[in-house]
Amino acid sequence: MLIIENNGQEITESNFWGSEQERAGAFYLSINAGAFRLLLPQQHETILAELETAKEVIITRGPWPDAGQTNAMEILFDDGSDSPFSIHLGANQVDRWPLPEDAGRMFMFSVWVLRNNKPHCASHGDCYYRTAPRLPWLKSRDK
Repeated sequence: MLIIENNGQEITESNFWGSEQERAGAFYLSINAGAFRLLLPQQHETILAELETAKEVIITRGPWPDAGQTNAMEILFDDGSDSPFSIHLGANQVDRWPLPEDAGRMFMFSVWVLRNNKPHCASHGDCYYRTAPRLPWLKSRDK
């Protein structure tokens, strides 16, 4: 069982890094205090530069039939290109779900890595949350 200790939007401790899930390269999305926090496996830290190119982060919730998921999340790092970077997460990679009335709202978004055996916020900004009839959705907000 993954444990995440919080101080508001900040992650103060977590056993994610070093867990079986992290060693397998699986991302994890935690939601707390009005913030989406993406926990990044150490083997994927090279994508941080790619994530930084995003003009907007869009998180979409919906069913992902191709992966057999009735409830999943897509994180789109919209950089304005025809092929923006995205991450798709199954239900076992999300600790809780936003409320239906949260769709259409802005939230804080941060990316967390491990530094000196402690969670460290590597990147943060705003994100837009929405729902879609199916994933992958891969559409910017203006489409």
